[in-house]
Amino acid sequence: MSNNHVLANSNAAKKGDKIIQPGAVDGGKLPKDLIGRLDRWVNIDFSEVGNWVDCAAASPTSAASVKPEIISIGAPKGVTKARIGTVVQKTGRTTEFTMGKVKDVSMTVKVNYGRKTALFHNQILTTAMSQGGDSGSLVLDQAKRAVGLLFAGSDTVTLCNPIQEVFKRLGVGLA
Repeated sequence: MSNNHVLANSNAAKKGDKIIQPGAVDGGKLPKDLIGRLDRWVNIDFSEVGNWVDCAAASPTSAASVKPEIISIGAPKGVTKARIGTVVQKTGRTTEFTMGKVKDVSMTVKVNYGRKTALFHNQILTTAMSQGGDSGSLVLDQAKRAVGLLFAGSDTVTLCNPIQEVFKRLGVGLA
């Protein structure tokens, strides 16, 4: 599981597209780094209607190509709703392990996707805990319960989709 803008190229992908890890930007190459194929995603609406998630999921090529453990955190232990003041953590590609604090759980925000922007409703806002390349990181509370899927940020804040909404829209859950 990750973001649409990561796995599905902001709506431009096709079901079955190859997913490699590490990504091509980080030196990943086919066929040796193939870990899955794009299975499903929620389209990003670039009109003023708005979105609730930026998410996608891939089917692994083999059980050995994915593990439930998150580096520096361990395996998630369920899900919960984010609450203002909750200390959260994630491990991402760029900033690796970082922590932040939930500041808002119902944020409406416009996110820049290069040449287009998309409006998102009911998003989780945390203190800055990410940089470009961290998108798709699972955000957890200190009890290792998933609260959100990181999808955007700036020098001062990080934005996450509520994990329950991601799971509902994708029809997935924790392994």
